Amino acid sequence: TIFKDTEAYNWLLKNAYKYGFILSYPEGNSFYVYEPWHWRFVGTNLARHINRNDESFYEMDQRDINEYLLELFD
Repeated sequence: TIFKDTEAYNWLLKNAYKYGFILSYPEGNSFYVYEPWHWRFVGTNLARHINRNDESFYEMDQRDINEYLLELFD
């Protein structure tokens, strides 16, 4: 079974952001090869922002990311 075809993957797509995780290398990104099993913790606020705005972590301005990281490590 390919992970992207599993119930677990579909659950992650719908819910991971609620726990602070995002898909590291999503399908169709212009930077890295798609890896459905590769998730990263960015904190709940940044993950929700990315999910809500349908943004890509790699296309965000580093200064915007830093604002969220300051909250995470404060």
